[in-house]
Amino acid sequence: MNESDTSPGPNGGDDIGMRIVNEVAAALERDPMDLEPLAGLVDVDALSSLASTQSVDVSFEYEGLRVSVRTDGSVGVERLDGRRP
Repeated sequence: MNESDTSPGPNGGDDIGMRIVNEVAAALERDPMDLEPLAGLVDVDALSSLASTQSVDVSFEYEGLRVSVRTDGSVGVERLDGRRP
């Protein structure tokens, strides 16, 4: 299982959505502006709150990738087809 991974940025919760979009865009070699809006798929504020206050990892599919937001706030991106991101 190959996975891309980023740690939390200095802006805390507000930047989790940007980190997700940037990781997915990089994995797909696409411009972030060409992706489906993340807010149409997940509530980014709720995701940020959950990741920062609960001891849970959250995963969901976005643009054909599995996105994982971990308890420490890091974001991982994994291709669903098993190929390297």
